Amino acid sequence: MLYLRRSIFYWLAYWALWEFAGVFGIAPHVSAFYPGPALTAAFVAVFGPAYLPSVYVGIFCAPFSFDEMASRDLFDVFQVLRQTAIYGGVGWLLRSLPSVRLPLAGTGDVAWSLIALVAASGLSALTAGGLFVLFGVFPANIVGEVMMSFWAGDASGVIMAFPLIVLALTIHHDQRWGEVFGKWPSKETFLRWLPLIAVPMAASVAGFGVAAFETGAERFGYVIILPVVWFGAVRGLYGGSIAALVANMTAVFAYQIVGAETYNPVELQTLFAISAATGLAVGAAFDERKEVEEKAVQQEQTLARMSRLATIGELGTTIAHEISTPLQVALINVQLLKKRLDGLPKPHYEAISRYQEKVTESVNRIARIHMRLSGFAGANRDEYKAVDPFASIETTLELLDRDIRKSGAKVLAHPPASETLVIGDAAELEQVFINLVKNALRAVEGHDERERIIRIAEHEGDELYLCIGVTDNGKGVPPDKQARIFEGFFSETEGGLGVGLSICKSLLEGMGGNIRVESDGENGSTFVVKLQKAEAETQ
Repeated sequence: MLYLRRSIFYWLAYWALWEFAGVFGIAPHVSAFYPGPALTAAFVAVFGPAYLPSVYVGIFCAPFSFDEMASRDLFDVFQVLRQTAIYGGVGWLLRSLPSVRLPLAGTGDVAWSLIALVAASGLSALTAGGLFVLFGVFPANIVGEVMMSFWAGDASGVIMAFPLIVLALTIHHDQRWGEVFGKWPSKETFLRWLPLIAVPMAASVAGFGVAAFETGAERFGYVIILPVVWFGAVRGLYGGSIAALVANMTAVFAYQIVGAETYNPVELQTLFAISAATGLAVGAAFDERKEVEEKAVQQEQTLARMSRLATIGELGTTIAHEISTPLQVALINVQLLKKRLDGLPKPHYEAISRYQEKVTESVNRIARIHMRLSGFAGANRDEYKAVDPFASIETTLELLDRDIRKSGAKVLAHPPASETLVIGDAAELEQVFINLVKNALRAVEGHDERERIIRIAEHEGDELYLCIGVTDNGKGVPPDKQARIFEGFFSETEGGLGVGLSICKSLLEGMGGNIRVESDGENGSTFVVKLQKAEAETQ
């Protein structure tokens, strides 16, 4: 079914491009550019050679006129086979080359694509010339000129359209279009891209207007390349490609309107091919330079982060050493207190004993943290055992009871109907959930107290993993920040160190789990903790 849907799409798209080429005539039966071969190459490059039969059918039926299809002869069959084999073949080649990324993204991709597409156009023109001679379609004395027009027209069409068609076939409308062109509709995006249309159009009209009415100004038409170079250097590969498309189309309209005969068809087609290739090359160089600069910045940030982590490691070891003695004293005194309480009347003993147990539990928890700080690492994987995560959540809410009451928020924990154990460490899980709940409390501060709600409940998981979501109804996490919030020292909280979520991520990954955030940036956030189920590890 998918094969059929894609095939129908190709047939309709090829027919539309067939009609599109007819609009840009610059001489009888001659178009400025032929984007149909670009669609063939791009379609096979993206979806594979299995679609070559559909490509042949689409090209054969392109006029969608029963009279024309009925009048097809052997010459037409070979012509369709020529375009299918050559342009489908170059698409297959670009798909197979490991050095070419689709969509095109760098100078290497553009260079290989230009070489392959121009060579394919030349081979196609040479094959067409041979067919013209074999079937006597044109007199032998003009076959060379016709071949050159075929080559230039096909080359301008494939160079101009191939990158954009590949991009359109491979991106997801709601994701990559936004990455490449910005969010639509948006005033900022509109103003950013408006010059990309207006400037090349103005340059084309001016250049071909002067070339049409001023003797000796034939070369002035090459002014259309200037805005193409500009936008390639400012907007990158696809900015340059779109600028070339707009400039070339406007140039043909200007040429048709003024009735100019300054250029012969081959010369005009060559100009359009040069314009499109220039936009691609300059834009690819810009994108590559930008990518190198971004990687350099990321490396600097990584080195700075590693330096800070090393400093924190030394600091953690020092702190662990300093708190070791007072911890031992506290634990000994709690044990002595328990012995002294043994002689008290039972009611008094039970009341005081509860507090003593809480103190003991807290001291032991600090002791476990001390042990991890000593090695500046989480628990050893072999030390993890089956624990109830919702028991850690219950302890977390007890520890944060004062913070929760002070914030006025309502924290609702919804444990599952049946207990599910996970592989991990109770103290580490408490650290994770303490951090997440504290973040959620800060996130809901802007709401009226009656609307400050935090929910902790099982999230959608699978047979191997239990997922627990901590959801708040705060302002949310902007989409452009979601990939960075788990990085060390990244914080949007005033006075925050930006290590809390990074530590949570490290602890959870140590347990064989992970953490992610789900948010539209406006209506709250859900931090999803993913933990390996205990029974899954034994399987």
